[in-house]
Amino acid sequence: MLRRFVLIAALILCFGSKSAQAQLQNDLLIPSKWTVAVLFRVEPNKRTYIGTVQQPNLSLPLPLPIDPRIPSRFLSPKGTYDYEVWLACSGSTLGLAYHSKNGQFAHIYSSHPSSITGWRRDTNKNLRTLVAQAKPADALPPPKNPSKGITDRGGAPVSLLDLVKRSPIICVGRVVGLLSNLHTPQNASQDQASVFLIAPENTLVTSEALPAIVKVSQIGGYLSSHDTEGRWLGEGHIDIEDPLLQVGQRYIFFLARPLSLSIRLKDKARGYFISSDGSITGKRAELDEFRKSDMMMGKLWIKPDGTIAVPEQQPEWKFQSGPQILGMSEEEAISLIQYPLKP
Repeated sequence: MLRRFVLIAALILCFGSKSAQAQLQNDLLIPSKWTVAVLFRVEPNKRTYIGTVQQPNLSLPLPLPIDPRIPSRFLSPKGTYDYEVWLACSGSTLGLAYHSKNGQFAHIYSSHPSSITGWRRDTNKNLRTLVAQAKPADALPPPKNPSKGITDRGGAPVSLLDLVKRSPIICVGRVVGLLSNLHTPQNASQDQASVFLIAPENTLVTSEALPAIVKVSQIGGYLSSHDTEGRWLGEGHIDIEDPLLQVGQRYIFFLARPLSLSIRLKDKARGYFISSDGSITGKRAELDEFRKSDMMMGKLWIKPDGTIAVPEQQPEWKFQSGPQILGMSEEEAISLIQYPLKP
């Protein structure tokens, strides 16, 4: 009887509840082919971007969730890990902690080193190769002969305080790569959107914990576009009031989720947002993509000299009331954003 009880207890410890098994099964669906890898050097209380690798070549056992009740066959490496590798594709993001000295890696569930378990050997030295390949992403050339337009933004923020209130997330970040550029909906040929990867450096306001890379979608891109009757419109598209983000540049981002929570719940079962273009309806965006809370004012370029400015090719603007932020230093702008003055 005792032996039977021990066997049952061991099975419970190994497999856990049905919900735990379901979570494990869901994470088994993590894609094995990734579009972009973004790498960071990790030091105590510091994460430094070192580079981006497009179309990373990986053939390693993905670190799956480790139930804390299941004894791990892998020992944690001595000391803290020294790199983070963040993999991204449309709809998925995966963070890996990498200990280069011992050649071990693990799935990141928390930024606290002691909470990262399930270490595995990088037997094929894929991650070591990625670290060697990583270099800061190059700026993308502008679209060759783009169509241009102005998108209806709705009511623009009247003041900095208004912009801050509309932005659940405000951060300083660097654009570290282009993740995707697709027509919207994806089976159409006219409208298009680009998704850029942002590496937050300083989170000023947040309503949720941010990963090391954030996906930000904006109207426009580099694809050839045609109207519904097949007439060619241009090689790429640019919104005049919201020019494309520049890879390698730093900005202050004012971000929000794409749609209201009620609409997101309707699309959750589908797993993505849809839109229509005339008679065509299809996929428009992934659920993990952010948008700027205002197309024109939602990104402030931080020039190399540290001055806040509108991005190049974007019209000048100013708030109707209250303090202005353009022309300030980065430090002054951050202080004003965190403690905005009422108009």
